[in-house]
Parts: sequence; structure tokens; C-alpha cells
Amino acid sequence: MGGVIAFALFFVISVFTGAMGMGDVKMAGAIGLFLGTMLISKFIVCSFLMGATVGSVLLISKKKERKDNFPFGPCIAVSAIYLFITLL
Repeated sequence: MGGVIAFALFFVISVFTGAMGMGDVKMAGAIGLFLGTMLISKFIVCSFLMGATVGSVLLISKKKERKDNFPFGPCIAVSAIYLFITLL
């Protein structure tokens, strides 16, 4: 069920904003399968906080502009690794 929740949420964000690709959606769904329903909310919050942190650092360091895209997949992966190490 965690995979369905993660896939659905990331899919909706991907379709309506166009800000992330389908690879990010599939990776979030696969990670949700491993985490389950108990940890999926922590995973989603952690991945978006990681993305916000990376985005802020890129904006402050002037490496990206406000309208530029950056890869979100590494943020998803680092969040999953963090949760696997600390919570499981």
C-alpha cells in the first residue's frame, strides 16, 4: 500500500506541475513498497525537505536560477537511504 500511495502522490505532482519525470515517480513507488504504509509519510516529507534544501543551496550559490530544473531523483534516493539506516 505504501508503494501505491507514493506512486500516486508523485504521479499527481508530475502530471500537474511537470516538474519531475516518470523515473522519479517509479522510484518513489518502488521505495514505498519497501517502506510500507507506516513510513511512507516520513519518506515523502524527508524527500521534499531534501529537495528544498538542495534547491535553496543551488539558488544561494547562483548555480541555478529560479526557473531552472534540477534532478530530484538523488533527493529521493538519499531520503530513502536515510530512512533505511535510521528507522529500520
